[in-house]
Amino acid sequence: MIPYILYGLVNLAVFILYGVDKSKAKRGKWRIPERTLLIAAVFGVIGALLGMLFFHHKTKKAKFSLGVPAILVIEVVIFLLAGCGPKQEAVPVETTTVTQESTVTVTESEAQAETTRETSSEEIPEETSEARTIDPLTMYVLDVGQGDAILFTCGGQAMLVDGGSSHSSDIIYATLKELGITKIDLMISTHPHDDHVGGLSGAFYVTDVKTVWSPVTEYEGYGFQNLLGNIDRFGAKLVVPAVGDTFVLGSATVEVLGPIAEEEEDLNDLSIVVRITHGANAFLLTGDATVNEEAQILALGVDVRANVLKAGHHGSEHSSSEAFLAAVQPEIVIASCGAYNDHGHPMDAFLNRIKAIGARLYRTDLQGRIMVISDGETIRCETEKNPDADTFQTYHELYAVRETGEDDEHPEENETRDYVLNTKSMKFHLPDCKYVGEIYEGHKQEFHGTREDLLSQGYTPCGNCKP
Repeated sequence: MIPYILYGLVNLAVFILYGVDKSKAKRGKWRIPERTLLIAAVFGVIGALLGMLFFHHKTKKAKFSLGVPAILVIEVVIFLLAGCGPKQEAVPVETTTVTQESTVTVTESEAQAETTRETSSEEIPEETSEARTIDPLTMYVLDVGQGDAILFTCGGQAMLVDGGSSHSSDIIYATLKELGITKIDLMISTHPHDDHVGGLSGAFYVTDVKTVWSPVTEYEGYGFQNLLGNIDRFGAKLVVPAVGDTFVLGSATVEVLGPIAEEEEDLNDLSIVVRITHGANAFLLTGDATVNEEAQILALGVDVRANVLKAGHHGSEHSSSEAFLAAVQPEIVIASCGAYNDHGHPMDAFLNRIKAIGARLYRTDLQGRIMVISDGETIRCETEKNPDADTFQTYHELYAVRETGEDDEHPEENETRDYVLNTKSMKFHLPDCKYVGEIYEGHKQEFHGTREDLLSQGYTPCGNCKP
């Protein structure tokens, strides 16, 4: 009886080991080679034989001759049942894909690895674009007077495209602080003219600016030099993007469509042109690109269709050509321009072209800050003021009174009153202006005098309160 018990125990151990091997090998745990199992089984037989010899020697009973054949027959049956007989076909490698990344995950997190090991790659459904959650995207076209400043937020990320003139840095600073934005993932200086690049420096003092796109790395203008200084001071990365470059902003993708040329006599035609796609919606920003750069982009045959178009060059007659508008097919057009600007923007020819395509027109000179919200399927617009303004009124209809000296928008130049100055940006405000509270105390100064005095000292009026 004792040898049979020993034999049974040895083979039970073999069964346990082999069972562990079969159940765990597929799940990536550990595997006992079949050679080891064979050796264990052989030693099991030897152990049983030795036990029987010992039993025979002690008892002098002649049952040994029957036990050996029985053990051998049982061993063959066990080998066949356990799978050590005829070899099974190998499982194709393609049925379970184990990537290098998955292996790393096993070593880092046992709990996560257990889940991964128990599910083959064929059982994991592939992620589809429909299944992805699309974060809402908001576009803010800031009222910086005669200039451009556009802020995008999506999925906890932010992109700032231009910043108005140097006198708009306070507006950039205050807006970012108001919205609680502490990081600019991408800043774009479409071109180095001061009415686009000057105010960008305000962002460096309230946010962490990561990357700056610019079509040039050298330009003598004050605003651009100030930008370069802040890029160096705060450790941002300056990049000259190429056509086709992309940047992921939350659930949106920013793609560079221009400039095409490396050099242009008119710097406006070196403007960085970007198309932002967000689900089924698209936005197109063209900087100050004229009809020349627009034609170059159309010649590439790229997709320029967009629900929202930021009008080129503040609504100049030399931008937003009929051919370009026909290709873009915008539903909404936004012109960023200042009241009483010296260029007559937006110009009559531009207004007529927008009216002809049936697009809705929004203007910062009439409606202040403009906000566009996209959920990936629909788009809605909100304005800071005058939502029902007639945005197709011409410059002459709106501002001709100033040309004839009948301007009641501002107080008389020699009228004495109180103002609040920002000695750093050289801008003056009315005391109740919402941006007064954002001025750093060290740069804030009260002034009692005339508007003419301030203008003669080099100060410029705030674009918000328009003192």
